[in-house]
Amino acid sequence: MQRPTNKEELLKFSEDAYNQIIRFIYAKDEKKRNQSFKTKERDKNIRDVIYHLYGWHALLLDWYLIHVEGGRPILPKQGHTWDRLDLLNQDIWAEAQAYTLDHTLLIFDKSHHQVMDLIRGLSENELYEPGMFSWAGKAPLAHLVDAIMFHHYHWAIDYLNKLFTLQK
Repeated sequence: MQRPTNKEELLKFSEDAYNQIIRFIYAKDEKKRNQSFKTKERDKNIRDVIYHLYGWHALLLDWYLIHVEGGRPILPKQGHTWDRLDLLNQDIWAEAQAYTLDHTLLIFDKSHHQVMDLIRGLSENELYEPGMFSWAGKAPLAHLVDAIMFHHYHWAIDYLNKLFTLQK
C-alpha cells in the first residue's frame, strides 16, 4: 500500500479512506450494521472496529496536546508498550462495549475531523522532517499519523469486508 509522501497526500488518502468506511457502513441496513459476528478475533462488529479507530485518534490527540503544553507524552499509553499493543487494543475494545454504534460513529466522526485539523495545522516540515517531535521517535511524525489514519482505515475496511464476507 502506498504511503503518503506529503501533507496533501496524507490528507487526501485519509479522507478518501474515511469516506470509504462511512459508505461501507451506511450501505448496510440497521440490522447488519449492528450485527455481531462469531469470530475468534477481538473485534466482533462494526462498533468495535470504529471504536478502535476512535481510540487511536484519541491517543494521537492526547500525545499532541501534552506536547503543546510542554510535556512529553508516554507512547503508546501509560502502562503499555509498543511490544504489547494487543493489551492496549484489548483495553480499547473493552471501552467500546459501553457504547452504541450510533454513539461510536459520532465520536469517530468528531475525532477524524480533529486529527485532520491537526494535520492541516502542521507544516510540511513538522510532519515529514525526522525527529521534529522527539516523542515520536526518529521517524517523521507523518509516519505515526499515517499509521493511525490512512493505513489504519485500510485495515478497518479490509477487516469489515472480511467479517461480512465470511458471514454470507
